[in-house]
Amino acid sequence: MIVTIDLDERLRIRLEQEARRRGLQPPEYARQLVEQGLRTAAAATGPDRATLDLLAEWEREDATNDPAELEARRSELEALKQALNDNRPTGRKPFPQT
Repeated sequence: MIVTIDLDERLRIRLEQEARRRGLQPPEYARQLVEQGLRTAAAATGPDRATLDLLAEWEREDATNDPAELEARRSELEALKQALNDNRPTGRKPFPQT
């Protein structure tokens, strides 16, 4: 798709200078700016894909079927929840015992 944008002289010069500083042609740099702006707009209205991808990667890296490791993780989580419950200045516990 070809898009034509009318830029005032000041903006055209800034675009050319920044493109040159980055070693790009102005149309390529303008395309990158549009892509970046669209990613930012999408992130503001939808899930943060980069964060979700990173969390999924960590989950894959930490995956295990080792019963001892799974029990250690469960025990560590229970200790964390108990510590958070014990450290509440009010009577409301974020992790009530079930």
